[in-house]
Amino acid sequence: MKNFFVIGDLMLDQYHVGSVSRVSPEAPVQILDVEESYYTLGGAANVACNLIDLGSDSRVRLMGAVGNDDNGSKILRMLKKKSIDTSLVRIVEGRKTTTKTRFLAGQKQLLRVDYQQNDNVFESFLPNIPNDTDVVIFSDYDYGVINRSIINHVVSRFSTKTIADPKFKNFWQYKDVWCFKPNKRECWQALCNISSKDSLELNEIDGDNTDVMIEEMRRVIDSENILVTEGADGMLLHQKNAGYSKIEVDAQSVFDVTGAGDTVTSVLAYAVAEGFSIDAAAKLANKGAGKVVSQIGNGTVSFDEVINTTGE
Repeated sequence: MKNFFVIGDLMLDQYHVGSVSRVSPEAPVQILDVEESYYTLGGAANVACNLIDLGSDSRVRLMGAVGNDDNGSKILRMLKKKSIDTSLVRIVEGRKTTTKTRFLAGQKQLLRVDYQQNDNVFESFLPNIPNDTDVVIFSDYDYGVINRSIINHVVSRFSTKTIADPKFKNFWQYKDVWCFKPNKRECWQALCNISSKDSLELNEIDGDNTDVMIEEMRRVIDSENILVTEGADGMLLHQKNAGYSKIEVDAQSVFDVTGAGDTVTSVLAYAVAEGFSIDAAAKLANKGAGKVVSQIGNGTVSFDEVINTTGE
C-alpha cells in the first residue's frame, strides 16, 4: 500500500463541448451549439484522483476546501467515489468553490470562465502527517488553502518526502522541500516578481535559460531536487549532488494541456513511492503527461500504462 497526503486547492473543471456554425446577431461573437457537458476534478483534487488511478494500491488523504454550494458538493461526491479520504476537506460557508468552465468547439477552446476566491482558509490549523505517509504533495494554486505556516510545519516537523507544485504567492516559502516542481512561466514570475495577472508578456520565454533560473532559485530554495517543466521543451531536473538532467518532451499530439502539471506531480510522487530514483521518476512523469495532453480535459493514466510506454 502506498500512502499519499495531498494539500492544496480543490477545483471543479466544467466543459461545454459543441460546434460553431454561425455568428450572433447581438454581438460579433460565435454561437456555440452545446452537444455535451461534463465535469472533472481539478487542482489538488485532480492530483488525488491521478494517484488513485495510477494504482489500486494507492491510499490518498486530501486537505483542502470547498464552498457550501452545488459545485462543492459535486467535488466531494466525486472524491468519495474514488475512495479518497476527505476528512480534512473543509466546507466554508460563503466561499465560492473554485470552478473553471471551458467552452470548446471540437478540440479548440473558445473561452474559459473562472469563479474563485483567494482568502486564507486554514489560518491556524496545522495538519498531522501520519508516519506511514510515503509522499506529501503541495498542490498550490494561490487560492488560499496553503500558507507559510502549513509549509514550514510539514517540511520541518516530518521526515516524509515532500513535492511542491507552487504558484506565485508562496513560491519562495518552499525552502527545504525534497522536490520543488515549478513550470518555467512560474519561475519567471517569481524571479521577476510579476504576478499572474501582470504576466501576459511571459507567454514567449527563451528556451535556453532554464539552468540560469535554477541557479537563481537555488540561492533561496534549498531543495534536494528542482524539476522545472518547460512545456514543448520537456523538463530540466537539477539534483543537488548530481547536476542537470534534460528530459525531452514525449507527446505525439497535443489536444489539451489542462491538468498536465497535475499528472507530472502525481506520477512523480507515485514513482518515488514505488522506489524509483528522482531522475527515473521524472522521466516517467514526463511520459505520463505526454499521454494526458493527447486527450481533452483532465485525464488520468495507470502506472502500468506509463511503464509500458517507456519500455521499462
